[in-house]
Amino acid sequence: MQIKRPLCLVCGIFALLVLVAVRLAPPPAEPYTGLDREEVRITGVVTNKQLRSFSGGSTVLELTVHDLSDFSVRGFSGPCPLPSGVILQIADLHNEPAIGATITAEGSLRCYQHATNPGEFDAVEYYRIQRVDFAMRSGYILGNAPPRFGLRESMYQWRRCFEIILERAFPQEEAGILKAMLLGDKTSLSEDTRKLYQTSGILHVLAISGLHISILGLMLYRLLKRLYVPAFLAAPVCLTFILLFSMLIGGGISPTRAIFMFALKILGDVLGRTYDMLTAVTL
Repeated sequence: MQIKRPLCLVCGIFALLVLVAVRLAPPPAEPYTGLDREEVRITGVVTNKQLRSFSGGSTVLELTVHDLSDFSVRGFSGPCPLPSGVILQIADLHNEPAIGATITAEGSLRCYQHATNPGEFDAVEYYRIQRVDFAMRSGYILGNAPPRFGLRESMYQWRRCFEIILERAFPQEEAGILKAMLLGDKTSLSEDTRKLYQTSGILHVLAISGLHISILGLMLYRLLKRLYVPAFLAAPVCLTFILLFSMLIGGGISPTRAIFMFALKILGDVLGRTYDMLTAVTL
């Protein structure tokens, strides 16, 4: 008997095995719970950053730091495992490191909390998926080595320019909604607006999803095809454009997944193969 979708079957079996392994695996250790509110020092690479405003009017710069090479606790001489990642909040907006920079910083360690009720948001699981073990509040940077390649920082600066344009062109509430829809930045959304969209069941329109990626990528791809650009040249141009757009909106799991699906669609067209949705989703 010939299998119509062999790749779909193989990927489906693999996904099932991964699901079973995750369910049977013991819960990961949390070695930093006993260090809550301790003063710590880290050295790592800035992989993302964003400005976060609070209801009191204060604004902090939130840095995501990965690839840590050093971690120490003030007054603690025992061995400390290196964290996978840290979210660092600093109030000094004039000392802003670039994305890709290697920084040394100090701050107060704050552990994330598990959900206390069924269905409640579990901060520990959410940040664990992003390879972040804890947060650092009231942080300040001691050393800053600039990145070797500044493409991601350039895209971040373009994003800030677009945000400033929206803030100047629209009132605060409308600017926050447009920044969420166009740039994936939800930090300017008020709590009332977020709850309004959530209770209406349309909160997903404020997230950059596969629909945005598909519309932008396919529009550019079909435009190039109409201009008689060969598929093997149009494909890398579209993929480069989509990758730059992903950097512009700060990356994330959803855009990365959408880019992978879009790349499969374009690759199938270049190779003259039919795009099979079931195979693509399983892969």
